[in-house]
Amino acid sequence: MLANLLGKEFYNAYFHYIVGFGILILGVIVANIIVRVLSSLLVHAEATAEDKSKVIKLVSKIHLPINLVFIALAIYIVHKLGDFPAKFEPYLLQGVKTILDISFFMTVYHFLGALVLTRLFNGFGLTINDTVKELLANAVKIVIAVLGVVTVLGNFNVNIGPILGGLTLLTSAVALAAKDSIQGLIGSLTVVLEGKFKEGDWIKMGELQGFVENIGIRTTSVRGFDRTLTTVPNDAFVAASVTNFSSITNWEVKEDIVLAHTSTQEQLEKIVANFRDWLVSNPDIEADPKKAIMVIRVSNLVQHGFSLLVMFYTKTNQWPEHVRVREQCMFQLLKIVEEAGTSFAHPTHKVLLDGNLSVDKIMKPELEKSAPLKKTSDKVKLEAPKEKK
Repeated sequence: MLANLLGKEFYNAYFHYIVGFGILILGVIVANIIVRVLSSLLVHAEATAEDKSKVIKLVSKIHLPINLVFIALAIYIVHKLGDFPAKFEPYLLQGVKTILDISFFMTVYHFLGALVLTRLFNGFGLTINDTVKELLANAVKIVIAVLGVVTVLGNFNVNIGPILGGLTLLTSAVALAAKDSIQGLIGSLTVVLEGKFKEGDWIKMGELQGFVENIGIRTTSVRGFDRTLTTVPNDAFVAASVTNFSSITNWEVKEDIVLAHTSTQEQLEKIVANFRDWLVSNPDIEADPKKAIMVIRVSNLVQHGFSLLVMFYTKTNQWPEHVRVREQCMFQLLKIVEEAGTSFAHPTHKVLLDGNLSVDKIMKPELEKSAPLKKTSDKVKLEAPKEKK
């Protein structure tokens, strides 16, 4: 009996099934190999254990699409090698094509998700909020699913015109009902694509200033310096002017410092030269003229003395560090001014009374309440009132 099972008749009757079963086994092996290779390519060396787990979980989803391809191949080969009626040929081709279409759209459906979108945005130097990323991934998946269903139905000669018309009406109704959400989403995408700001940035828009905590689907949350949380519709950022302090490369230091009017030219030149040399040698100050401007000059003669224009840039773009460097520079300037033998100007007022001026124009309100004035040749003297007897 065993000889009959292993004989020529057995192979003639079951050879095509054996080949088909071998193709299915091969499909499982190939799927495992592809999953391993893709996992190693998509997971970078510095990825966390959680990121690696997410990638492996995503890549594992292509097991089924790959196996479907080999199932379609096995069915086709079994039919060709076996003695099946020719009338089944059109149905066979139709089924194989349908399985291949399902396999293709399943693969695209899984891979055009959050991971691929993240890599795509990162490739353009953009970072997107997790909420927006998930929403975009779901929107893309819905489009792929609809295209897959339409393609599969087309294989069976189903009239998809009414279906597409119904989907169009349904989409229009949903879009009308979710008009505000769609408008907010467009605003969110505009913010992300234009790179105006991202979560954690310090921004200013009109009177609003603070740190971006969350960029949602419809709104963006900004935490002010007083720790209040303000929610702003995303479409407000589309046309508004937004200042992003976090994108500053170098913070500016610009001051008009007034030195005493008694300062000599030699003292002023010494202060300018010494302070400029100190700034150039300071590693916290950007001294490269191609990157930033540095101006240390006596720029004007003002009421109380000489105006010293101080303008330069720190290397840091972090505000607390910038304030520290700025303080250091002001202390050093104070030291240099003192070493030069002069000082900063102090507002003073002098009243010079000339004998040719009328007392009424100078001190009339005060003098009317006090002693009468006695005019001398070139000075104005105050005379005490006489006592009444």
